[in-house]
Amino acid sequence: MKKNLYFLKDKKCKVYTIDNNPHSVLDPDVTVLIGELWCYTKQVNQNLVAEAGAIYANSETRLFVFNYNKDITQGCLIEYRDQWFKATRVDTTDDYNGEMFVYCEDHDNDSSGSGSGEGVPLFG
Repeated sequence: MKKNLYFLKDKKCKVYTIDNNPHSVLDPDVTVLIGELWCYTKQVNQNLVAEAGAIYANSETRLFVFNYNKDITQGCLIEYRDQWFKATRVDTTDDYNGEMFVYCEDHDNDSSGSGSGEGVPLFG
């Protein structure tokens, strides 16, 4: 990654984490809203997608850049423009307090009309 690049965070997305500690054995996992965060986002270059698929066997399609947030981890769900993405890789800059680069793959959303997303049963 090149140094001294600035990514204009001019778009908003919702970031969710998965609560896999249900209150009883029969309770499903739920998604919990981390927040509505500002980000920079772009589609991943198709050449990089093909290379990553050949090497890592994944299907990353989008890159999000956030200010550092310890709650954003691999496996988080991101809702951006009514599309859902699942974080497959989270990279930070050298100082760990700068920017976070979150690589995502498409994720199907089976729950509709969820409102704020707080405590929504996990889908897909």
